[in-house]
Parts: sequence; structure tokens; C-alpha cells
Amino acid sequence: AVVAETAVVAETAVVGEAHAVRSGANISSNVDLMDSDEFPVKLLAESENMSAWLVDDPDGERNYHLELNQVTVHFFWEEWQEFLELVRSIGPD
Repeated sequence: AVVAETAVVAETAVVGEAHAVRSGANISSNVDLMDSDEFPVKLLAESENMSAWLVDDPDGERNYHLELNQVTVHFFWEEWQEFLELVRSIGPD
């Protein structure tokens, strides 16, 4: 894992119940959370500039996180399912 040198949160926007967070750090700015024993994180996939991971919050709600370079989008389970459906519907164009 690459450790981010800076983790400056510049702006937060709420989109429905999904939260988009703009960060001044690269995708590994959440490395502290991902290494936490308190909230076990499961890395779903990652590339050089993107990653997808999930974590169960203390209330038992599953949260999905999609990090796209400097933007992180947080989804609840239902929103994640809708997002996956949307991505699958994208044609070859």
C-alpha cells in the first residue's frame, strides 16, 4: 500500500445518501482506516489510481467506498447495487 503524504479534505458534497468527498491526497489516504482492526476493511479491487473497498460500520451497516484518484464516493448497500447496475448498463461506446 502506498502511504499518502497528505490527507487534506477540501470539500464534502452530499449526493442523495451517497457522500462524495474531495481529498487533497491520493487514493491511499484511507490507509489508516484500511489498517484498522476496529473496522475491518475488505479491498474489493484496486488499480494505480482507483480502488473499491467495503467496511461494516459499528451499527452493522455495510458501506462501500469508491476512490477515484482525488474523489471518494461512499455508498450504502442499496446505492452500491444501483451503481453496479448503472455501470453494467454502459454499452461498448
